[in-house]
Formats: sequence, C-alpha cells, structure tokens
Amino acid sequence: MKKSPSQKKAVVITILGIVIIILLLTFFRGKQPVPQQEPEELIIPQEALQPEKSLVYIPDTLNGRIQVFDSEGKFMKIIGKPGRDEGELRMPTDTLVYQDKLYVLDKGNNRVQVFDLDGNPRFSFGDKKLKFPLGFDLYQDQIYVTDTYNTEIDIFSPEGTYIASFGKRGRKDGEFRYPSDIAVDDQGIFILDTDNNRIQFFDQNKKFISKWGIYSSKEYGLRFPFGIETYNNKIYVSDTRNHRMNVYDTQGTLLKQFGDFGKDEEEFKFQSKIWVVNDLIYIADTKNNRIKAYNPEGTFLFTFGKFGKGEGEFRAPGGLRYFRRDLLNQTNCYYVNATGDIIDTSNTTREKC
Repeated sequence: MKKSPSQKKAVVITILGIVIIILLLTFFRGKQPVPQQEPEELIIPQEALQPEKSLVYIPDTLNGRIQVFDSEGKFMKIIGKPGRDEGELRMPTDTLVYQDKLYVLDKGNNRVQVFDLDGNPRFSFGDKKLKFPLGFDLYQDQIYVTDTYNTEIDIFSPEGTYIASFGKRGRKDGEFRYPSDIAVDDQGIFILDTDNNRIQFFDQNKKFISKWGIYSSKEYGLRFPFGIETYNNKIYVSDTRNHRMNVYDTQGTLLKQFGDFGKDEEEFKFQSKIWVVNDLIYIADTKNNRIKAYNPEGTFLFTFGKFGKGEGEFRAPGGLRYFRRDLLNQTNCYYVNATGDIIDTSNTTREKC
C-alpha cells in the first residue's frame, strides 16, 4: 500500500525531530560540570623531610669532636669539643642519627652523648656501665653497644635506660675478646669479636648461630677487624691490620675484597668505622686521616679530609686500637693512654717505643 504525500511528510518530520532531540541531549550532556576529583597526595621522600639523613657525621677521634659533611664530602659544621663535661668529647669513635638526635659513642668518657642536630647537648648515658666502648648500632628502638673492655654487649633504650647485656670474656661460641663493633638488622646481630679475629652471628633473641674468620693475612683471614656495617643483605668489614675491606653475604661467604696497604686513593692504613648514607659506603681511613666513599659494589668514588685540626681536617677519624707489637715495630716512640691507644702527645702519660 502506497503512502500518501502527507504521510511521507509526517514520517520525515518525525525522524528529523528525533535527530534534533538526540543532538540537543548530546550537547547539553557535554555542558554538564565534570565532578571535581580530589587532588592526589603529594608524597615527599622521607630523606627530603629529614635532611640530616643526607649528612655524614664523622667522629674526629683525636681532635675530640664530630665533623659534619654533606654526602659529597663538603664540610658543614663541628659538634662538640675536647673535654669531660656535658657536650665535650674524649676520643669519640662512632655516631648514629635517630629521631632528630645525634648519638655519639664517647669512648674516653665511657658514655653515649646525645645532641640535637644543631649540636646542643641533650643528655648522656652509660657512664656507670660502659668501659671504653668502641662501636654501636640501633635496631627497633634499642641501642646495642660493644662494651669493649667489659667484653660484652650492652643494650639501652634511646632514652638511655639500661635494658640487658649478653656475652662474656673468652674464646668459645658466644664469648668475646675486645669486641669493637656491631651491626644489627632484620637478619640478626653481627659482632666483630676483634681479638678472636672473627665475626659472630646471633639471632634477635641473642642466641649464638654461627661464626667465621681466623687470624690470617690470606684471603679468608681476618686480622683485628675494627668496623662492620650491613647493607642490602651484605656485610662490610674493615679488616684493619690487613688494610683491606671484606664483603660477605649473611651466611659468611666472602663475596669481594678491595683495598691494600698504602696512601693512594684506593689504599688504606688501619681503616676503622663504616657508615652508610644515601646508598654510599663511607669508610674511615684512620691512619691516612681521611674518609673514603664507595658504592655498594666496592667501586671507589671519592675521598675527603687530611691530617690537621682545622675544619675538614682529621686526626685518626673513627678511632683505633693499637697493639704493643705494632708499637715495637716502629722506629719512633708513641704516647699511649692506659688502654694502649695512641693519643695526642700533648696529653700523654706514658711512652712506648
């Protein structure tokens, strides 16, 4: 049946009306306001919020002070001065930063001194417990101190409250002879048992697990190691009298060695403490009176410091124990304190040649 002209016209008008309605709906829908999205939270790296995490705090041992540098070795400031009073230091050997405070192992005063990051003294602790402590570390709100001449490990809260001790003098598993440094992480507790020339490993419950090391200058030997640090499941050890760095996995397998005796850029003379800042390994090259920076793979990057008493200058950074056999092998005399450590000749009480 054919549609009349009037019917055709009506169909066309209907179709046009539908098209116009669709276009109008599309137009006005595009004009509707877009819902406002909440702005994404700006996440600032913790290191940016805590600039002190990018600084290196070096114990300038014989100058009785802490020198502060940026991560590239630029001198920033000095904290502390020689002495026995509050805010004064005698042969500081190690540092750590925690909750806007600088903790300093004040060896000669048998205590830990705590400063704010501007260098103002806040409090101290351990003077009735510690005897010539040489190293410390912090883990889960506990400070582990190598109480060297008491041959034990002492544990304190960050506020200085004594918590516990473990270890005693000896050569058996779990015993020490002059422990000089400690590193604590999720794996457990690694202790430099210096005069036994070994590293002892304990779990978080202070239970002995394993040990490695023997007195030797050969590849797998140790000779009076003095500094230890853990980073990325590796253990960095200052093999001090072998004048080299040893890198182990957490099971004690030797992964790498670098360094040799001497004064050149990649050589050491009685290196001691180790610090990790911004993925760099800083090593106190103690008798060369400088700090050396390496990447975690052991590649040398740069060095800073020289012998002296001025800003950016050192005298035995990181501290060091000298042994009578070392002194007897020298052609000149050294002045030492009652513990056998070489000290400033202007403050001497005894002489050994």
